[in-house]
Amino acid sequence: MKMLGNCFFLPLRDKRVNRVYFQHEKKHEMNILLSETNDGWACKLRTFIEEHGDTLDIVINGRDAQALIHKNKYDIVILDFNTSNYSALEVLRFIRVHSPHLKVVLTFPSKAFFDDLGLEDSELKRMGATDILLKPIDMRVLKKCLAGDVLFDGWKKAIAAPARHEEETEVFASDNEFTRIKADGALAINRAIFDLYVRIGKDKYLKILHEGDTLAQERLSEYQAKKVTYFYFKTRDRGTYINFINTLLSKIINKSTVSPSTKMNLAQSMVDKFIEEIYTVGIKPALIEEGKQLSENIYQFVQSDRDLNFLLQNYVADEADTKYLHLFLVSFFSTIICKATDWAKRRTVDNVVMGALLHDIGKIKIPQELRLMDPNLMSPVQVEIYKTHPTLGVELLKKIPFITEPVLQIVEQHHETIDGSGFPSGLTSTKIYPLAKIVGLADHFTNLMLRQKLSPKDTLRRFLGDRKNIQRFEADLVLKLAQGFLDQDQFLIKNG
Repeated sequence: MKMLGNCFFLPLRDKRVNRVYFQHEKKHEMNILLSETNDGWACKLRTFIEEHGDTLDIVINGRDAQALIHKNKYDIVILDFNTSNYSALEVLRFIRVHSPHLKVVLTFPSKAFFDDLGLEDSELKRMGATDILLKPIDMRVLKKCLAGDVLFDGWKKAIAAPARHEEETEVFASDNEFTRIKADGALAINRAIFDLYVRIGKDKYLKILHEGDTLAQERLSEYQAKKVTYFYFKTRDRGTYINFINTLLSKIINKSTVSPSTKMNLAQSMVDKFIEEIYTVGIKPALIEEGKQLSENIYQFVQSDRDLNFLLQNYVADEADTKYLHLFLVSFFSTIICKATDWAKRRTVDNVVMGALLHDIGKIKIPQELRLMDPNLMSPVQVEIYKTHPTLGVELLKKIPFITEPVLQIVEQHHETIDGSGFPSGLTSTKIYPLAKIVGLADHFTNLMLRQKLSPKDTLRRFLGDRKNIQRFEADLVLKLAQGFLDQDQFLIKNG
């Protein structure tokens, strides 16, 4: 155990570089590296960062900072200008070349010290500093510098940096540290936004691309020819993937040269990783912003009759491709209903999509075997447990200040039906929140589609033909859903 000032840190020895680093053990939100020469400030910053649930590594010189930046993945580096044994400016240059995605907060001992140097803010920012803070540091200002929205868009710096190419390397790491994406999805990327891997065995990977590498399409195609169907990236980069795909979708969503199935597959993949991030890391402000952009992308998609009609006629769900296909389709069909609803403005659509994505979050609190089980196959005891998930979901989300009241209402009431046969409260007709009615209808429609393995148009035909079941939902919303299947002047569904 090593004491720095009055703060204790666990020493972690890196045998390859034969140096000792001081690493805080707790892991949660952001990964932060602090290079600080002043014991008092190191202790104060450690306390502040720990209270915010972030991971912190501390070093006292530039050489060790570069070694950890090379070895680990950080979101933010807080760099003391007085850093020695590789100066702060040398570390900045290293970051600019090797980790251009990093946010760097450069700190100075005092305003007088900074003024004496004669450096301009603009000059330091050209060198790679994102923010400049003068001691004594105002923790409110530091908090803004550490805002969560800086986590996901680092790929923009990575692809703007000079192109480079590094050799493939073998990596031994736990399978739990990786997330997979379909190989054809990787082919849409021109520059590697993060390190990309091929799995070659249990806990064994081949790093085929380093962050910032150019993607030779022939090289990736060779792996596909070898029956490699998935590529892998570190789970810590999942937020980066979400932001990149969301940005890509916003650029192609209205382009007729891109096939509807390509747009649908990208959106489906993005939702899959979006929900994984929420379920495993938690809901952050940055994720809520991604959800709003996703809502906009889905809304723009359903505005195109060509794209929408193609998918409603030809889409075949493959649940093996995505873990959270149900949530994606509920958000998709909810948006179709909103499209035909005059009072559903853009903010309404945002709340509906977010509510649709989160409507089943309470299921993480019920036994795993019940989460995907058809309620019709459950025992009476299991049904009662299953029926608690809307309430459990609201209890989880109420703890998060930036979750809106409409989203909470959707999560709580998405299983309520106008005839009073729903749960958890048995609400009827006008007592049910209007947006919850939309998501509830989309949820039922999606369940019917997936459980009976039907196309969307066949699902609608089956749904409209079940007069007893259809009476559980508001007639006007059922009509709005059906209108989504209209192709110009021709109704795609011939029913009754």
